[in-house]
Amino acid sequence: MAEEPSPPPPELPPQTSIGALIGHTIGIAVHAMREHEEGVREGADPDHVRKTRVAVRRLRSNLRTFGGFLRGEAVDPLIEELGVLGTELGRVRDREVLQARLRALAKVLPETDRKLAVELVERLEAEISAAREEAVKYLDSERYPDLLEKLGGIASEPPLAGESDRPAIEVAAELAREPWLRLRRGVRKLKKNPEDDELHRARILAKRSRYAATAFAPVVGSRAADFARAAAGLQDILGEHQDAVTAETWLAATPLEGRAAFVAGQLAGLERAAAVEARGKWKQAWEELDREELRTWMEKPPEQPAEPAS
Repeated sequence: MAEEPSPPPPELPPQTSIGALIGHTIGIAVHAMREHEEGVREGADPDHVRKTRVAVRRLRSNLRTFGGFLRGEAVDPLIEELGVLGTELGRVRDREVLQARLRALAKVLPETDRKLAVELVERLEAEISAAREEAVKYLDSERYPDLLEKLGGIASEPPLAGESDRPAIEVAAELAREPWLRLRRGVRKLKKNPEDDELHRARILAKRSRYAATAFAPVVGSRAADFARAAAGLQDILGEHQDAVTAETWLAATPLEGRAAFVAGQLAGLERAAAVEARGKWKQAWEELDREELRTWMEKPPEQPAEPAS
């Protein structure tokens, strides 16, 4: 039985220490994990897996972003364990996304093929159930409550290695800039027509940069929130591309015969078209994110917080 989740951390005042910001940021993600645990177990609403997976990814990313202010021996094992949990959740989530995509595409097929498409999509039910069973085994193990307990401890009393009383706004620019620079270097290295896995890597880097900006939005204000929204735009388009590529690959690998194989080919063609469309949009999303005015707060630490993030 999952624990009753505790209330989310209260909002922080803009003028707060880096130690307090770290605790606040970790606390929000831990609260989300607890809040959606029962939903992950039940499996009735895929959104619970999605939100838990996002919380796990944010935690891993933020623990790395704040790494210079945290003792490595305390957080490194947690980053590794969060990776294990993220993999378990990912097996469920990836199949749920695939199922939802194919179910939607099946509706546009001719009526004679629609039933075969639905039967094809239903093959994923067994994979989803098996993946959820493994994820729940992890939740039922000693590892998960131990992970939550240690993360909760970091949220309430971060294992600081640096100046815990230093104003968070003084270090926001430096800490958020590093994941942004990694993203920019990665994008600038891309060929004119990048491979699918290269675009997927760019998506991961965009996500990390977004999470860093979001973590500092409570003290930086709307400037960081605006950057995070633009990063989310790039992330979403690259995510659509990756989801389409994944669906096309699954359809190609599924052994079928006769009319069912033809229907799978129709669905694969629709997914290829979706991937091509996303490829045509990602550069525009990148240019929107790469605007200088969006990252002025990263170039020089602001003397005082801007208006609150909306």
